[in-house]
Amino acid sequence: MLALWERARAGQEKSSIRESRRLKLAESFGVAASRVTSPDHLRPALEKALAHGGPTLVVVKVPRDSETTPWTFIHPAKP
Repeated sequence: MLALWERARAGQEKSSIRESRRLKLAESFGVAASRVTSPDHLRPALEKALAHGGPTLVVVKVPRDSETTPWTFIHPAKP
């Protein structure tokens, strides 16, 4: 829902709800929340979220207007 609201305000530089507040807001409603800051932390965060058994918010920072996809980190190519 936050993402939809933010897309509606796409022309603005920043959302009025900052990342740290999103995490606190989720936790205040009993939702598990975590932040991912590197590709190495994505898989463990998703595994933890799926194992939680309840609603979970995982915030993943990516560059604005990037074509970044999490799938290369979730299912990396084998050497």
